[in-house]
Amino acid sequence: GVRLNSQELQKLLQRLAFWMVANHELVLGRETAPKRARSSMAGLREDDPHRVLQYLAQECGLLRELPDRSLQFLHRTFRDHLAAKEVVEEENINLMLERADRPHWHDVVVMAGAHARPGERAAMLRTLVERADGEPANRETFVLLASAILEQAPVLPARQAEVRALVDT
Repeated sequence: GVRLNSQELQKLLQRLAFWMVANHELVLGRETAPKRARSSMAGLREDDPHRVLQYLAQECGLLRELPDRSLQFLHRTFRDHLAAKEVVEEENINLMLERADRPHWHDVVVMAGAHARPGERAAMLRTLVERADGEPANRETFVLLASAILEQAPVLPARQAEVRALVDT
């Protein structure tokens, strides 16, 4: 069978999770899953995508196979956490922030804030504050996301004050 080391497994799961969030999917359909597995394995190792999917469903512990043979993360939190890691590692923060007003990205944004390096985190907060000021219809969403990031990870004092002032208004 397929044997992936921990780094390969994590990267594969991150790529699948990111694709699912980006495409607003909770399930990897039976037809889509092999294509996504093949694409997600690029640069890791060559293997039959069907065998990789079987391995993921039976061995990794984070995905389950549904009766129709599609795959789903056991819990959405696993998917969002892995997608957030992929966002940070592959420097897709701007893409994520463009979609931050969409509910299925909220947890990813907060988790990416926790995974991000200090400069990236500060830039994320700056963007969320700017969007809160510039988009009144979504102001509350951006304020809550920025506040949640502050709770998850250390931030420069100036950024903390800026976000706290925004929350207080």
